Amino acid sequence: MWSNFLFKLFFLFIYSVNVLEADRILAVFPTQMKSHFLVGQHLLKELAKSGHEVTVISPFKIKDPPKTYHEITTTIPNEAYEAYVSMVSNEANIGLGVLSKFSQWGIDVTNATLSNSGVQNLLNTKQKFDVMLYEIFINDALLGIAHQLKIPVIGISTVGLSPMVAYYTGSSIPNSYVPNMLLGLPEEMNFKERLINTLGNLYFEFIFRYFFTRTNDELYENFFPNPKPSLEAVRKSIVTMVLANSHISLNGPRPFMSNVVEVGGIHIDTNIKTLPEDLKSFLDSAEEGVVYFCMGSNISPSEMIPEKRNAIIKGLSSIKQKVIWKWDHETAKEVDQYKFYSSNWLPQNEILAHKNVKLFITHGGLLGTTESVYHGVPIIGIPMFADQKMNMVHYQSAGLGLVLEFSNLTETNFKYVLNEVLNNEKYLMKAKEMSLRFSDRPASAIETAKFWIEYVVRYNGAKFMQSPALKLNDIEYFNIDVYCFLILFISMILYISYKMLQIILCRTLLKSKSKVD
Repeated sequence: MWSNFLFKLFFLFIYSVNVLEADRILAVFPTQMKSHFLVGQHLLKELAKSGHEVTVISPFKIKDPPKTYHEITTTIPNEAYEAYVSMVSNEANIGLGVLSKFSQWGIDVTNATLSNSGVQNLLNTKQKFDVMLYEIFINDALLGIAHQLKIPVIGISTVGLSPMVAYYTGSSIPNSYVPNMLLGLPEEMNFKERLINTLGNLYFEFIFRYFFTRTNDELYENFFPNPKPSLEAVRKSIVTMVLANSHISLNGPRPFMSNVVEVGGIHIDTNIKTLPEDLKSFLDSAEEGVVYFCMGSNISPSEMIPEKRNAIIKGLSSIKQKVIWKWDHETAKEVDQYKFYSSNWLPQNEILAHKNVKLFITHGGLLGTTESVYHGVPIIGIPMFADQKMNMVHYQSAGLGLVLEFSNLTETNFKYVLNEVLNNEKYLMKAKEMSLRFSDRPASAIETAKFWIEYVVRYNGAKFMQSPALKLNDIEYFNIDVYCFLILFISMILYISYKMLQIILCRTLLKSKSKVD
């Protein structure tokens, strides 16, 4: 009896192991912007821990990777990236002007990735994969990898619901109520703002179609010279869905297709790690609380205009709270070492999780502000470029923080926003409320992303999820031919009616005249 029971138990175990087959996942996160890689890092590690075979193409290595996590490390030229960083460190609100630097950087990233020996070996040996996770970042030519390996693609939008997501899914972005992420316009726009938004979107469309697309077409032709469909055809046919680093509580509602799934907060590790002892002691001993200042990995405090940096230092020195400052060198020598804790690397998620942190001062990047919302910490934003102003305008409208334009950054203005947010409890209450809304979902961001990745593999690419809008040209998509036909038809009816009325009137007048005669 017992032997029969054990045999059945052993059989069930072997069966379950065979059923739970590992998917072979190729992930491409090509940029040297660490924040972009961090969006995918947590997901990729969790996929590997779940037993999937994960191969990652990226400039970054991770510590203690799982056994099924494999890395192809790329080297990206720094010239265009450094020019971009230099531009955004001191020029605030450059908006659409950043696109020229951005595009050259995107070309360098794509070229270096496809030139990498590890990537070329992967293509030449035609390794087997079930799906490719692909960071959407002005790098369409990388879709040639998936086309050559004959695998479906899931796009990963690290910057949320960007215009690029619309191109991959056939979604619409109405100019009337969806603000361009580079312009920092409010959710509810007046006539002037809608005009600016429309012109901005037209400019972006022009740059995308006639520069980004053209340069990626050239790279695609160079690296994949054999007969094949055009890059545009590949883009429209191979991308099944997009996982977007956004959430309705952060970004508001957007009219995107159902194959765009929001997984905002996917980078946040809910298992809070232990802080370094000196940092923990600094936080624990702050009786009045702590202000955390971090302008991200692309803004260098040491390279800021001195008068702006001094305004920040004087403002932070004037408050009673202690300050944790992310500095691009080991320490910031020009600040009070007792009041300030500075380092070139800080465990941001763990800091924001600490009960003594009262305020987060940031450039408004999506990852940092999302972490702040998750932990219910009020925000002061000093936006510099890209989506940062849009993020902060939304948070200011929601009531959990304030925006201070870099151009208006003076000691007086900085002290004002500091005292306003630190001493007015309404910002903390709104931050806690938004934290609850953000966390209240049927499944975590990681579990949601894992489900859809496995779903696409389970249904062999799930092509049925793609919108028929992708098969339409611009004239068909915007119904221009239908509207032209209707205008022509109505015009003809009106013209015929006019002519008939004219004839009737003429005959009536003639009859009247003949009777008079």
